[in-house]
Amino acid sequence: CLFVLIRKSESKNRVISFAKIKDRYARNFKDRNDRLKIEDILGYYRALPLWKELFKHYDIVQAYSIDPIIPMLAEVDYFSFEHGTLREIPFEKNAQGRLTSLAYKFSVHAFVTNYDCIPNAKYLCGDNFTFINHPYDEDHGLSVSDVKEYRALLAKELDSDFIFFFPTRHDWVSGTGYADKANDVFINAFAKMRAEGRRIGLICCQWGANVQESINLIKDLGCEKNVKWVEPMGIVPFERTAMASNLVVDQFKLGAFGGVMFKSMAVGVPVCTYLNPELLEGIFNELPPVINCHTESDILNNLETYINNPISLKELGRESREWIKAYHSGKQIIEAQIYQYIEHLDKKNMEDVKDYA
Repeated sequence: CLFVLIRKSESKNRVISFAKIKDRYARNFKDRNDRLKIEDILGYYRALPLWKELFKHYDIVQAYSIDPIIPMLAEVDYFSFEHGTLREIPFEKNAQGRLTSLAYKFSVHAFVTNYDCIPNAKYLCGDNFTFINHPYDEDHGLSVSDVKEYRALLAKELDSDFIFFFPTRHDWVSGTGYADKANDVFINAFAKMRAEGRRIGLICCQWGANVQESINLIKDLGCEKNVKWVEPMGIVPFERTAMASNLVVDQFKLGAFGGVMFKSMAVGVPVCTYLNPELLEGIFNELPPVINCHTESDILNNLETYINNPISLKELGRESREWIKAYHSGKQIIEAQIYQYIEHLDKKNMEDVKDYA
């Protein structure tokens, strides 16, 4: 989708030519052996005059994910906003990959919300990008109701005293999907803890390329009665389930974090995941207070302490919420974007004055 702010001025109704964009791609991506084809952009051309007419009414156009392609082809100024988009998509040898790489290259400015995407942002945008956290109202979940009642239901259904919430996409089998979450690492650790007599339960979301493989693994390990599968959730059910659980579990491979981690921490629920401190270096003054685990043995060794010590777990939840308020507030994200908008509008106004003179 496109996010736009009101524009009062008019713009010329131009649409970029294929020859121009083909030349632009060739000049800026000399290291790529896949060339831009006319077929890459034909699908956009019918709607471009309509987009041009719409964009005439706005001062700021901000496009998300791969959508910067549209204002680029319509030849208007635009900001780009990625949310994992720059991980693989721009480097795919297809129309989407070629056009996405070019669209981010020619953004007025790009906002990058995944710190593992920063090297790719530097390649595509140079210094013309800002790292910001994922936009999120960190106080949203404080008004969620019925948490205690839901907790009681989950404890009974899962025959558990300690509940893990594992909402992460199931992608862990090499050669399928993205294989970037290492869900099997936690599932194996969970089964071992359950076999040792721990009264623990697990809630999993049914999404990702390897849901069936996870279901099969859980069954093979003999703990399917203590695992509840649910559909992917909207924000309120997510917050309620996180707050009804003792601990939220995320990924154990990427070393980066996204919505699962910060949404859980925002409601004061501790998170077990893998964070690579080298990726975080220079981004935050203080590392997120998570239970940082990479391997099955890391999980088994670290969780022992927290399962046996509810007070420590509660304290970690409090620290999680404090970190979000200090380093991941919605106010900081809004201010970072508005700063870039003002910079652009000031520059554009100066150019308009020169053109008039």
